[in-house]
Amino acid sequence: MKQYIYGLIDPRDYKVRYVGRTTKRIDKRVEQHLTAARAGKPGPMYEWLRSLLPTKPWIVCHEVCDGLHKRKERWVISYTHVETKWIKRYRRDCLNNLKYETRKRDWKIWVNPDEKE
Repeated sequence: MKQYIYGLIDPRDYKVRYVGRTTKRIDKRVEQHLTAARAGKPGPMYEWLRSLLPTKPWIVCHEVCDGLHKRKERWVISYTHVETKWIKRYRRDCLNNLKYETRKRDWKIWVNPDEKE
């Protein structure tokens, strides 16, 4: 199954503020994020989206992946690894937060392996 790794860009300063992945059309997934933000869902990303309203974030598709990528000379299936690669690229401005995205337990290892607790 194809997954799309996308970024949400702040139109005020042109920085990628969020990286996500979806099997849906990216614009539909972004609408789901905006609906959750309007409903008051907690979290840094949703606070940022509310600060943009009525403007919407810009959308960029970073990568389309089929789940297979090469890791240590063998092919493995991991959408999370591909998504994390993009989060790492934008980590200074990215609002992805482990506190709110607990399903991705290994992010801390992949994103900032040298940081101490």
